[in-house]
Amino acid sequence: MAANGDYQKMEDVADGPLEPPFALGRLNDDKDGLLTGLTDARVAELVEKYGLNQVPEDKEPLWKMFLKQFIGPMQIMIECAALLCFLIQNWPDFTIIMILLVTNGVLGFIEEKNAQASVDALKAGLEKKMPVKRNGKFESIPVVQVVPGDVLFMRGGDIVPADCYWLEGDPCQVDEAALTGESLPVKVPRKDDEGKPFSGRQLWSGSILKVGECQAVVSHTGVNTMIGEAAKAIQEAGGKDIGVFEGKIIEAAQVLILITVLVVTFLFNFMYFAQNVPLVEVLEMSLSLVIASVPVALPMVMKVTLSIGAKELADEGGIVTHLTALEEIASMKCLCSDKTGTLTTAQMTVYYDETAKSYSGYSTEQVLEFASLASNEANKDDPIDAAVLRAYSKMKGAASVEAAIDKRKLEFALDKDGFIGFNPIVKRTCAAVTASDGTKWFCAKGMVDVILKTNPEDEGKQWTVADYEAMSQEAAKADADLGVSGFKTLGVAVSKNGGQMQFAGILPIMDPPRHDTKETIRKIKEAQVAVKMITGDHHNIGKELARQIDLGTDIRTPDCLHPPSDARDFIVLQADGFAKVKPLDKHEVVSVLQDKGLVVGMTGDGVNDAPALAKAQIGIAVHGATDAAKSAGDIVLTRDGLSPIYTAIQISRRIFKRLKSYVIYRICITVQVVFFLAALAIFFDLRFKALYIILLALFHDLQIVTIAYDHQIAGHRPETPTVLGLLLQSYSMGILMFAQTMLLVSCGHYFLSDRFADGYFASVDASAAGTEMDKYMETTIFLQISNSSAILIFSARTVGFFFSSMPAWQLALSTALGQVLINIWCLWAPSGLVDKLEPMDVLGIWLYDIAWLLLLDLVKIVAGRLWDKYKPASIDRNPALTARDRNSRRLSNNLRPSYMLAQVGDQKSGVEAQLTQAIDHVVGWLIESVIDSSEGKQGRVPIFARSFACLGSAMTDFKPFTAYIVDACRTAGGKRNGRLSGYHPAELGATVCDALIERTNVKAAEVEDVIFGCVSQVGAQSGNIGRGVVLSSRHLPESVPGQSVDRQCGSSQQAIHAAAQAVMSGVHDCCIAGGVEVMSQVPIGASIIDGLKAGHGNPMSDATMEKYAEKMKAFEQFNMSSQAFSQFGGAELLAKKYGLSREDVDKFAAISQQRAVTSTQAGKFADEIVPLPVRRKEGQSEGMHTQDEGIREGVTVESVAKLKAMFPNGVLTPASSSQICDGAAAVLICNERGLAKLGVQPLARIHSLALAAADPVIMLEAPIPATQKALQKANMKIQDVDVYEVNEAFASVPLAWCKALGADFQKLNVNGGAMALGHPLGGTGAKLMTTLVHELRRRQGRFGLLAICEGGGTANATIIELLPANLLSDLAE
Repeated sequence: MAANGDYQKMEDVADGPLEPPFALGRLNDDKDGLLTGLTDARVAELVEKYGLNQVPEDKEPLWKMFLKQFIGPMQIMIECAALLCFLIQNWPDFTIIMILLVTNGVLGFIEEKNAQASVDALKAGLEKKMPVKRNGKFESIPVVQVVPGDVLFMRGGDIVPADCYWLEGDPCQVDEAALTGESLPVKVPRKDDEGKPFSGRQLWSGSILKVGECQAVVSHTGVNTMIGEAAKAIQEAGGKDIGVFEGKIIEAAQVLILITVLVVTFLFNFMYFAQNVPLVEVLEMSLSLVIASVPVALPMVMKVTLSIGAKELADEGGIVTHLTALEEIASMKCLCSDKTGTLTTAQMTVYYDETAKSYSGYSTEQVLEFASLASNEANKDDPIDAAVLRAYSKMKGAASVEAAIDKRKLEFALDKDGFIGFNPIVKRTCAAVTASDGTKWFCAKGMVDVILKTNPEDEGKQWTVADYEAMSQEAAKADADLGVSGFKTLGVAVSKNGGQMQFAGILPIMDPPRHDTKETIRKIKEAQVAVKMITGDHHNIGKELARQIDLGTDIRTPDCLHPPSDARDFIVLQADGFAKVKPLDKHEVVSVLQDKGLVVGMTGDGVNDAPALAKAQIGIAVHGATDAAKSAGDIVLTRDGLSPIYTAIQISRRIFKRLKSYVIYRICITVQVVFFLAALAIFFDLRFKALYIILLALFHDLQIVTIAYDHQIAGHRPETPTVLGLLLQSYSMGILMFAQTMLLVSCGHYFLSDRFADGYFASVDASAAGTEMDKYMETTIFLQISNSSAILIFSARTVGFFFSSMPAWQLALSTALGQVLINIWCLWAPSGLVDKLEPMDVLGIWLYDIAWLLLLDLVKIVAGRLWDKYKPASIDRNPALTARDRNSRRLSNNLRPSYMLAQVGDQKSGVEAQLTQAIDHVVGWLIESVIDSSEGKQGRVPIFARSFACLGSAMTDFKPFTAYIVDACRTAGGKRNGRLSGYHPAELGATVCDALIERTNVKAAEVEDVIFGCVSQVGAQSGNIGRGVVLSSRHLPESVPGQSVDRQCGSSQQAIHAAAQAVMSGVHDCCIAGGVEVMSQVPIGASIIDGLKAGHGNPMSDATMEKYAEKMKAFEQFNMSSQAFSQFGGAELLAKKYGLSREDVDKFAAISQQRAVTSTQAGKFADEIVPLPVRRKEGQSEGMHTQDEGIREGVTVESVAKLKAMFPNGVLTPASSSQICDGAAAVLICNERGLAKLGVQPLARIHSLALAAADPVIMLEAPIPATQKALQKANMKIQDVDVYEVNEAFASVPLAWCKALGADFQKLNVNGGAMALGHPLGGTGAKLMTTLVHELRRRQGRFGLLAICEGGGTANATIIELLPANLLSDLAE
């Protein structure tokens, strides 16, 4: 166990785990020895060493658990009040207090006891029997007695009782969905995972053997198994803590209690020692203060309120098992959801629409029919066959699968022994059938590569499909494309009348999302709750599902979860989800989010989810969940889908407001009474009847229980309670109410009856000092406090004036009924406990209290405004959303006019709402404008000016166009003749454009131009590569023009500038800008060299050469020709000019590689890289290209220093020069009209554009003046920029730039640059812009700068600004 109480995996504990009693190598070398099993003597030894196959428990005794409910500051104060009642023999109060105390304790005990059920549910899965080989023969023994080294015999349907390894028997199919989230059964044995020997034979405890029989040897038992780790994690996380809001309430109550203790101590000494008041009376006064200060009914109010909310949620499909969770959901900032069975249907679906692929003249419908013929309708447990037959039934419009099959049998008859079932060796099913017309068909389905060409070494029927070479390439590409899109695939082949097998097509298979998942996630996100998917399924499958449900496609793998670091924590915060995770990876994600101060919810359905469900503040077991998940969860859904979660959020936020109303109300009246009693004793030397205080406290606490039914509107963001916020509002109102009562004591004789005046003068008479005040006056003050306290709830329950929102009838009735009784009592005084009041005094008290209630509302509104404006911005900020919704430079998110409008609209109407809206808009706009002007950022003004336009000012006509970056993506860089070398440049460029369209879900026809940069526009890159990209695209229509740009290495940056200028001018509303260069096919300088060879002349005129001939002689010091411009020579001259040594450039080269390696391993490029099937020049294709190919691990300054300089007297080496690279990148750019048409949200905006030119001989210095121009246009300094991307054409370029501008080196190329990641010439500008945008999102930066040197001595510079995700709403306003 970790020191902080978090559960650790056994492998991470210093003294564990115990290794199996056999070496894994024996699985191959001594299988027969392992198969002999164990003897009884050996079992006894192993039990002594490993223990039983169970999860050890450390249960807390029930008596101790019960007593804990009566320990705590609030409980102790209640107990003190009961003790005082006992001492003075006040039996009615003693009885009431004890009933409340015991009731609260019993409810808490029941809640905590329920937490123990989770481990019990997991253990129940182990309490079975299993055939185990002992003493040479199999015996059926309880699985709890299984030890490592035992040999088990298992068959289809058995639950694997311990972690073990397959030894011999049938190839098996094992359902691991409850452990890993994998939708399909896995095959055992199978090929081992890379670097994990024998992993292909592993069987996990808790998984289900679906098909086959086998013998397996046990390796781990009990807590050392995966399911044991889950049980242990649940045990460590078991026993939910008190809720976030309840904790804040208790803290606020503790402050109140502390003040009361001080007041009681002072008054006790003052009254007993100074005034000589009898001890019994002093104790009565102390009792009254204690009762006044302790919210005796708080636990009861909370339980009743939460219980009513639980009933409401139960009606909507959610059973609450821990009431605390219903309170916590109001503060939930992140919901982590399992995939299989939670976001999806947990039922595989075969697609036969346009997603499917058909070949050899067959339609997709025929392909599905052939696949259905090769499916076994009798094997309903097989997920593939069942999915195929369901899809076939749907295609035929049949009422059921059976009906579809019966109808099909009329058309096709299965030949005798014609069906060949699936097994993991042949990996296919086949069927020979005869059609009704006598045609003989042989149908096969299975893995695509096996269906194309069978393995001669397996025992099945052999074939190779017709036109195998061409068909295999086409099918492999389609299979890879579907794989990238998250589909599993099924190949189908047929032969007709004994002819050659033909490849018919590919059927995609996927576990689809539930019908309401997308809409529910949208609603939850709108409620400002981040949603993350956490699944054990494959990465591509998770990413595709995330795309389908609009979750976000930044899906990471568990590699980035280790080792712990700040970078790891940030990845967890900003990722949209995680794939291929194990149970404790889910536990780790939840822990990281909680460590960042987030209240976390977790949904799930299986054993694999149970540890995280128990760890999260809100564990939600979805419909159909396992018993372990239900026991570990706090809410169990009884309906399919996630819609009850959104309902729970709304209910919980309403509950939060009800409880907050009660807390403010209770603290107010406590402050009023405690301060009043103290002031009365100190300034008037008078006492107040203790009984009145007891009656007030207990009576109003009972009245307020009906707050549980109050009408409230759920807030727009998670509720984050703070003690300071609660105390600010309640104490400001409470002190005013104290002043209200003291003013009546001091000045009531001026406007109340003569009887009150007589009582006043009698009380303040010197002879009355140290006594109780006059009874008539005392009754009047009692009525004033009672009435003001009762109607206070109508003010405490709203953020505006008390009349702006109608309370629930239950609350209004209980308040009215209580006060009617008290007022009648004071008017008639039947018992003699109070003096009979004059009717006019009663009326005067009511008018007095109502007038003060209006004043209280004003004070409350002012206190609320002050708190909203000056509270820390982190209170409302959700770190899990900051990558997309960032306002960190605002004083508070609540200062945004759109937020203020929403809040005002919640509770106000009519004139009050209009007035408050106007004030809030003006104040919000002025504050934001001051902030922006003080920062000196010109570009911020138009956005907030548009917000100010909401007031209807003349500025509504001012709509300047701005260029926004909606999204950006790139290919991973490919080395020369590497993984991308077989792509045509136009096709490579089209892949990133298509990816942009798919990622943003925009209509391709709305794109008005595609502007692509390319340097070597010759051969495959000639003829307007921009137009070629459009024509090669799968999505862009041919109506989109396309153009090409050549500004040398800055070509695609210039393309971005051109697109930005087009949308800023309004000529276009939406453009794609990008670049491509396949240097493996079209080498650098090809256009010049080919032109010279063809006799088409030199690009440099004689006049140019003559003009710069003298300067070019500087190249001779590096043994270079002085007859031509040279980037190499320019780079060396730049290094010399800025005093850069060999050591400087070597160090930077090493840093570039090291940063690239670190960023790649951390998964930083995952969201910007478009995965592509590998395609080499030679036609080879294997796997997917997802990582920059030029990165070298282990590069150090020392290893770079060993390289020889490229030129004599020079400092540059191949390591400090950019790498030749194949690649493409694209950026989607829109103006405001484009954003509105496409319905998309921008990531950033183009803040400043600049061009510059300098000496063409030194050539590479122009990024310095270009940057200076860009900064000057933006009225910024280099220090204002958060991240710099300066192209590493050579190491000397960014180093000289950094030195000249005084830039922070730690912000420069933070993920490595072209020396490590490659420089695809015309594609580099868009590539670097893509990385810059995504890096700003990761680090929550605001401004980013891109600068690139270009041949001929020119350079581009671009400054971008990251924007909050809710910009569209501001623009709309």
